[in-house]
Amino acid sequence: MIPSHYEEITSQIPALHLLMHLGYQYLLPSEANQLRGGKKEQVILSHILRQFLQKQTFSRLGKSYPFSDKSIEEAIEALLKVEDMGLIQTNENIWHLLRLGKSFKETYEGGKADFHLNYIDWENPENNLYHVSDEFEIEQRHSNKTNRPDIVLFVNGIPFVTIECKGSGIEDPIGKAINQLHTYQKPHHIPHLFHYNQLLLALCYSEAQYGTVGTPKQFWSVWKEEKPILDNRGIMEGENSPPAPNFRGESQQLPNVGDIGAKISLNKGGIITDEGERGRSHSDAQEDNTLATLINTPLTPTQTEKLFTPDKNRFNHFPVKDSRQYYENNLQNKRSVNPQDRLIYALCRPLRLLEIADSFSLFDAGERKVARYQQYFTVKNILRRIHAVNSQGKRKGGIVWHTQGSGKSLTMVFLAEAIAKSGATSILKQNLNLLPNQVNTTQDTDKISDSESEKVHNLDTNKSQNSNKIKGHNFTTNSASNVQLGQNIPINSDKEKDINLDSNQDIDLRSENVKDLEKIATIKDPKIILVTDRTDLDDQIYDTFDNCGAEVVQATTGKHLQQLLDQPKATIITTIINKFETVINSHGYQNQSNNIFVLVDESHRTQFGGFHTAMKRVLPNACFIGFTGTPVQKKEKSTVELFGGMIQPTYTIRKALEDKAVVPLLYESRLAELTIDAQSLDRWFERYTIDLNEAQKAKLKRHFATSAQLNQAEPTIEAIAWDITGHYCTNFQNRGLKAQVVTPNKLTAIKYKQYLDEFGKVSSEVLISAPNQQEGDENSRTSQEAVKQFWATMMERYGTEKKYQDGVIKAFKYQEQPEIIIVVDKLLTGFDAPQNTILYLTRKLRDHRLLQAIARVNRLYEGKEYGVIIDYAGVLELLGDAIDLYNSLEGEYQAGDLDEVIITLTKQWHNLEQYHSQLWGMFASITNRQDNNAFVELLREEKTRQEFNQRLSQYARCLQLALSSVSFFEEIPQEKIKRYKQDCKFFTDIRQTAARQFGDTLDLKQHQKTIQNLLNTHIKAQDIQTLVELTDIFEVEAFQKEINSFTTPIAQAETIASRTIHTITAKFQEDETFYQPFSERLQEILREIKEKRYQDAQTLLKEAQDICNQVRNRNQREDIPSVIRNNPVAQAYYGFIYKVLSEIKEIKGDKDRKNLSGELASAIAQIIDSKRIVNWQMNIDVQNQMKIQIEDYLFDTLEGYDIELDFDSIDFILDKCISTAIVRLPDA
Repeated sequence: MIPSHYEEITSQIPALHLLMHLGYQYLLPSEANQLRGGKKEQVILSHILRQFLQKQTFSRLGKSYPFSDKSIEEAIEALLKVEDMGLIQTNENIWHLLRLGKSFKETYEGGKADFHLNYIDWENPENNLYHVSDEFEIEQRHSNKTNRPDIVLFVNGIPFVTIECKGSGIEDPIGKAINQLHTYQKPHHIPHLFHYNQLLLALCYSEAQYGTVGTPKQFWSVWKEEKPILDNRGIMEGENSPPAPNFRGESQQLPNVGDIGAKISLNKGGIITDEGERGRSHSDAQEDNTLATLINTPLTPTQTEKLFTPDKNRFNHFPVKDSRQYYENNLQNKRSVNPQDRLIYALCRPLRLLEIADSFSLFDAGERKVARYQQYFTVKNILRRIHAVNSQGKRKGGIVWHTQGSGKSLTMVFLAEAIAKSGATSILKQNLNLLPNQVNTTQDTDKISDSESEKVHNLDTNKSQNSNKIKGHNFTTNSASNVQLGQNIPINSDKEKDINLDSNQDIDLRSENVKDLEKIATIKDPKIILVTDRTDLDDQIYDTFDNCGAEVVQATTGKHLQQLLDQPKATIITTIINKFETVINSHGYQNQSNNIFVLVDESHRTQFGGFHTAMKRVLPNACFIGFTGTPVQKKEKSTVELFGGMIQPTYTIRKALEDKAVVPLLYESRLAELTIDAQSLDRWFERYTIDLNEAQKAKLKRHFATSAQLNQAEPTIEAIAWDITGHYCTNFQNRGLKAQVVTPNKLTAIKYKQYLDEFGKVSSEVLISAPNQQEGDENSRTSQEAVKQFWATMMERYGTEKKYQDGVIKAFKYQEQPEIIIVVDKLLTGFDAPQNTILYLTRKLRDHRLLQAIARVNRLYEGKEYGVIIDYAGVLELLGDAIDLYNSLEGEYQAGDLDEVIITLTKQWHNLEQYHSQLWGMFASITNRQDNNAFVELLREEKTRQEFNQRLSQYARCLQLALSSVSFFEEIPQEKIKRYKQDCKFFTDIRQTAARQFGDTLDLKQHQKTIQNLLNTHIKAQDIQTLVELTDIFEVEAFQKEINSFTTPIAQAETIASRTIHTITAKFQEDETFYQPFSERLQEILREIKEKRYQDAQTLLKEAQDICNQVRNRNQREDIPSVIRNNPVAQAYYGFIYKVLSEIKEIKGDKDRKNLSGELASAIAQIIDSKRIVNWQMNIDVQNQMKIQIEDYLFDTLEGYDIELDFDSIDFILDKCISTAIVRLPDA
């Protein structure tokens, strides 16, 4: 029985097996190292890249010529030595280089010219070379230490995908895999690998997620395959549409490379076809049948032998024999498909991988983003629709329904770019038939049978017949071992097998539907128009496209819009919808092109009225595609048809919550809180006026004397403003989370700010539009003047309305203040500020508007588990009506399907008693609850501490929610509330003590912030012990005080040893030779304590204290030569030099080794210091100059002592000194 935490056996080997079936050739770590010339700092397999580039040709005057060796070497060098401009910028620069290639001057018969050389064949993916290797060892920046990603996928030797595998037996395996990948990307690890990466995968067999370079943890995502909807003819969505083109304008019927898996994948989406992308209908069960075939089909004997070949860093945790037995048992017993299999199959099939890297990745304001599955399939489905036209020559549009917060704007960017690319190629030249449903694997062959080849022939006569052959890899390394890899690889050397994938009957458009080809139209010179109905949304969509690098123009007037429509170079245009009415009224203008695509944001609103008619009149043959974040009601069904029907897949709130693409919403009504009830009013004042003096309390309470007074605007606003202040400051302030207040009108918004400012506990800003003649309460002159005065103040501060709006929004999104933004109508739709967490509703909203408003707080953000809606206006009933909209689409939802979308706070805190019991249940064996040491001792094992931290964090989060709820105080007795608080404090102290004693390396940040905020807010000040990072051993008095808090010598020794190791780990690179022996002895002390092998606790304590003191006083060592005693950096060099010289048997003149080492170290320090310039740590040339001068100095000096060091010893000194200097020395 293999334990589930062995990631190599339960995750890594199964992943390699499937990848090999998908067409990747496996390389042992040693082979991968040879293919990069043995250079562990290099991440590109340059031998493979060279082989691919040598096959590329350029054409001139009807002849083809190979690129010169000079151009090929320059191309490799250009990719290897891209300037490091930071992780994301470098990744973007390389992405452009990979997509666009590079030009080189070549000579041909008759002349010279520049010709384009591509690193990737995007148009013919079958021409690329695909490899996979595991335990890919990479040298860290400025160090000889290495990192080893579990699996790396290469395309033409370029590392496209990095995969981290974990066993499911550990806590949060996917979180740990993501954290590991984040660590690898840090500057002093292996960021140069991720400069080339396109996708990152975090895998364990029970779950799997993907991201890309720099993706924050909360934005990693799952992938789900979407299936097409077919009509009764088997044609997608009732259309006569062809298969979707890829984004380079080529057919997707492409053969795979490599092994038996190539033939299997030909029919089921390896590199040839993505199921759902050919108009084929596969149920989930059928898709799993496909995967089950792949994962349970044995590899060839040769492949299996190689997969289980021992090599460096392979099978370190489990014997090869047992690992192979486990693997073969799984094959024999037919294991089931798991999430890891589905993610690999979905994203790592070569065609899908290249397509996502090329066309479904973008860079948005310094962040790289990759499409989620609903974005990918929506764009693909739209492309099918728009390549078909009706008898009037019009293309079919439709409505995209993707819930708010799910990336709707980025979907529009992906779509616009895809349409622009699609314009280059005629769809009529693409292969329109599908592959057969049965594939035979044959012995000793590397091509598809003649009958199959006939079926998959391409209609484009310009394409080579050989494009349908399986391509093996054929290359030879130049290393001494002369490893031959993949030469003329047969698909299968086993006996002949038939693998029936049991798919549905294929659809062949060439036979029964030839007449439909007349309705397939190419897209020529497409123009994309992005339409919104408000200036702020127009600015936002423009900024989104501009940040993503798209060439977009914003129409400023109706006349300007008309000019842009006639301008060929204006491919992507943004505009407000009312400009179309200006165009039609002022100019009577029309554009008859059917290659215009109008993408309408929030299309359920004004676009369904007269403005939509104006668009249709200006652009009578355009294709209209609407985007909405809220559902369309039955009564609006005709408006859906106006656009062309609903485009699949829809992406509802339910799906977004399941995918963790948005956070759930918590709701609490506080309307009852403000009614006149003496008892509840007293409770309210008891909680929220604790900091007011008696006069202030009396003033505030007078506003609640009678019902009539309560309903007056001023006292109600003041009371709600005070409640908002208390609620926000108590539960969310100083956590980076912000709030939005929605008010009935502009005057009320201004008054809310006045009261919030008067209370002085929270910062706020008001964002409103310019005043008009109807402003004010009952058109009162006073109200109008107040709004106008406020507006004048804003204009004096900002200058223009646009600068005012932009300034407030940017401050809210990117600065600490304001913490609260107060609005009337603005920012209720299309406003995306992830830290916006609490929505305070003081006015009633309905239907779409209400759903859009509450979605302002559902975005993902670090430390944000929920969005919170506080209702002062009695919106609950209207909220129910709004959610019922989601039941209004026939067949989309069942009754009660959205119970988890918005959860009442009361329902949430009712779990508190259960969490409280579960926490105490961990310590049920302890009879004396006053014995804190017993609690700590029970947490000695790291796994137990992990579980405890999870339970404590869960309990603390629930308690914090409870303490923010009015109903909690009304339903739960005060004594029980006090007990909940005290227990939280008690267990937090236990956790803190255990962390100190055991030198915890657990990541407690995810738990600490919530608990600390809870303690600061709800526990009496004298009882609070701030949760702090472990005390540094260099803070001698504070550290000794902490040690003295432990009552036994063995606990003190354990704490000193753990903490000193923590310090050594952080400083190890500063002076390795000094720290190494101390680290080893301290580790042994901890083992002796754990295994109870010590004889005298006091002796152990004294030894730990002595080591701690030596680590503290590293720079005051008496055994250091005087020449470097005042130079801590040179002392580090001294350690490396002395280590080498101590192995020399004799030194001429009996020169003292220590003094000689000190003199050499001092001179090396001077050389390095003299060469330092700005940013020298990243400048390889400067570092090489340092090494050359140091090496010359060492040879010259040591020659005088008859010392001849070998090259390994010289390299050791050079590398160690330079890497230490990089860590310890700043710029010059």
